[in-house]
Amino acid sequence: MSHPPLPVLKLPLLLLLASLLLTIGGIWWSQDKAHQAEQVLQRQQDTLKSAQQKLAHSRQQQQLISTHLAAYQALAASGFIGAEDRLVWIEAAQHANRDAGLYGCW
Repeated sequence: MSHPPLPVLKLPLLLLLASLLLTIGGIWWSQDKAHQAEQVLQRQQDTLKSAQQKLAHSRQQQQLISTHLAAYQALAASGFIGAEDRLVWIEAAQHANRDAGLYGCW
């Protein structure tokens, strides 16, 4: 049995090893890029879902407002709803409390 001529096969074996390493590196790199793309896609889908939920909520709010707008405008026209001066209310309650001597003095 004869031995293969190693010096002659040295270059082809080195080229084969280099091509295997490049192939393995290419496979690893492409899998890494695919994984990164999947993560980006998932984040984009989450963002889209969130935006769609906000849009649906806004549409519900718009529908609710349009449903009750006429009743609100009627109450506003009658004067039942209007500008509020809550500070005056609080000060009046404090003065009434002080004048009546209830619950200590503020």
